[in-house]
Amino acid sequence: MINTRNIAVGTSNQQEEQNIDSNNLPKNYHLLAIGINEYKDNKLKTLDCAVNDAESVVALLTSKYGFKTTTKPLYNESATKENIQSALAKYSSPKKEQNKSQLNPLSLNNDDALVIYFAGHGIESNNVTHIAPYD
Repeated sequence: MINTRNIAVGTSNQQEEQNIDSNNLPKNYHLLAIGINEYKDNKLKTLDCAVNDAESVVALLTSKYGFKTTTKPLYNESATKENIQSALAKYSSPKKEQNKSQLNPLSLNNDDALVIYFAGHGIESNNVTHIAPYD
């Protein structure tokens, strides 16, 4: 399980009208999409539309809103805990790696935004919600 404690979660029912200062908007928008219909653990019910929903979000946000998908979307068996954590780590690693001439192109700047879209099962444990990776 992956802890979602520090991840903002929202639905269309929770949206509030806000005054937005366009000077403070991110310059670049990045997207990590995860969709899981079938799980390795048969105790988790197979879903019908999670992958399709994730693919639709990728198509909409990249074509209409200019989001960048700099990591490959993770669907079904590719959405393992290790692969999800690895994808997130690529966005959070320092801009310059040990060899200062090598830049990490996935690192986010202060004026970048990363949207993580997850469609699949969630599990609650001790009042903490976790996403359920494939494995």
